[in-house]
Order: sequence, then C-alpha cells, then structure tokens
Amino acid sequence: MARIERRNFINRKNKRLLAEESELTRISTLKKRLIRVRIQTRPYSIFHGLGIYFCGYCGKPMDLYTPRAFTEGERIPTLYYACRDKCKHSVPHRTDFVDRIVMQLVQKRVKENLKKPRKTKGYEEILEKFRLIDELQSERMRLLTKMHYASYNRDAVLAEIREVEEKIEKMKDEVASHFGEDFSGSPLLYPLFETSPEELMDLDFMYLREIARIFVYRIRSFNEFLLLRVRPLNPDEMAKDDGMGKIVHINLRSQKRYKTIELPSKEDLKPPEVLEETEPFKDLKIPQDSEEEDIEYL
Repeated sequence: MARIERRNFINRKNKRLLAEESELTRISTLKKRLIRVRIQTRPYSIFHGLGIYFCGYCGKPMDLYTPRAFTEGERIPTLYYACRDKCKHSVPHRTDFVDRIVMQLVQKRVKENLKKPRKTKGYEEILEKFRLIDELQSERMRLLTKMHYASYNRDAVLAEIREVEEKIEKMKDEVASHFGEDFSGSPLLYPLFETSPEELMDLDFMYLREIARIFVYRIRSFNEFLLLRVRPLNPDEMAKDDGMGKIVHINLRSQKRYKTIELPSKEDLKPPEVLEETEPFKDLKIPQDSEEEDIEYL
C-alpha cells in the first residue's frame, strides 16, 4: 500500500514538473517573439506611459510589447506588459488583463471608502478636459519628432512645444481643482459608483487613465502577483501612511483572465414543441389506370 502511494506521489510530481516545464517553454517562446511598441503619439493601454509600472525582479520599467509590428491606424494586435530588459525571471502579462484587475481594485476601494457624489454636472466637462489633454500630448510628441528632423527650424518648434506644454499644465490644474484631500462628492467619481465591475473597462479610456494616475502610485509586477502602492482613502490608512501609499497585493492566479461568455440557458436549448400529427397528402387523388390518358406529361 505504501509503495502504491509513493508511486502515485511520484507520478503527480512528475506531471506537475512537466506542466511547469511546458509553461516555461511557452513563456520563453512568447518573450522571444515580442516586439516593443515604439509609437509614442498616444497610449495604447491604461498604464502605458504613466511611469508607475515596474518589473518586480530587476526594477526596470514594464513597457508595451506586441507579437507583431503595427503602425498607427492599423488594427491593434494583442498587447503585453513585459520587462524592458526581458529579464529571465519575469513573465509578460496581457494589458487588458492587468488593466482590468487593477481598475476593478481601484473601483472597489473607492466604493468602500468614499461617499457617492450627488452632483454629476461637471462630469462631462472634466471628460472633455481629459480629451483635450490627450490631444495636446499627442501634439507635443509630434512636435518633438518634428524638431528631431527639422533642426534648421529648431527655435520655432521649441516655441510651439513650450506653448503646448503651458496649455497641458493649465488643463491639469483645472482637473486637479476638482480634487482636494477629501475626494467625496467629486463628480469625477460618479461613473465608478454607477458602473458594474464587468462594464468598467467600457468607460472613457482617458478617464480611466486619469483615475489610475490619481489612485495608483506604483505597481511592481511579479509572475504570480502584483504589488501595488495605492492612495490611502480612509483615516486609518492615512494615519499609517509613510508617504508611499498603502500596500496592496493582487493574486494573478485567482483572477479570471477573460470575460465570462454568456451562454444560452437550458430553456433556450430545448427543441421546439412537436406539432400535432398531420396528413399532408390526405386529399391528394392518385389517378388510376383508367384515368392515365387524362394525365399530361411535360
């Protein structure tokens, strides 16, 4: 009996080792295929370009990668967050998966610690400012690229860049005016209370980026979990705050990596009811031999 149990234990261990080896092989193959996304005119994920997402093993930034190159305006392939140095310990994670679980955590913390805003009048106005900031940042990146190639007109381009940067700072100050030490009552938080976690990522992209910028200080990525420094929201968290934010762990193994597919119910899969038996040829008259001469053949 003991020999059988030992054999079963060894078999289970070997299966686990083979599964881990197979997974490491797939990850290694994926890392070799990934190409860094170098388009800087616009962000393609929530944490792309925010400067708060780092590898938990080597400390280098987590950049945006894709299995195939693409240009602006083309269909965007699957995107991954991966260590800039592609260190051997780190594993790439899909951007849609990381963005969703982190933003759902932010939404949960806001609902649990802050009061629901009563006024929603300024929400659309704030969203419009986010869109303007996005456009201005894209314009700034375009001018920086232009200055690199148009060195003969450097002073004029620098003047345009300074003007755009002043507009960006002005817009950011206007957005920041909606937030004080107490976030309760800000119209910017209204969608977080009215949207379900499953539909959270359907909100305005620039709005979600701004929410992430406000409530998430830093993310360190490990293979099986994320280590976050988030903004303290209640008196207890503020009293214990060391200036770096509250530490929160997200277990990646226990998270659903894809949205749940809505399958039809059992009632919808039932076959249609059988109608009463009918006799479709009941009144059909079949000609006899004597009537054959009256039949017209075509």
